[in-house]
Amino acid sequence: GVFILRKLFEQYTEPNLVLMSYNMGQTGAARLWKEGIYSTPYVENILKYQAEFNEQLEGKEGTN
Repeated sequence: GVFILRKLFEQYTEPNLVLMSYNMGQTGAARLWKEGIYSTPYVENILKYQAEFNEQLEGKEGTN
């Protein structure tokens, strides 16, 4: 999965586009992009988890 994500980040630098392509495949994501849709519930959930993880890391760094 990490290899695929790295390749997608090389192609699409925007995290939303990368996550949509990873989740739906590039063809499925491209269909939504043509309709002006650049985020999905999957994307929002992953970005939420990332924000929570970053907050936890920042909190731990401050206590050392």
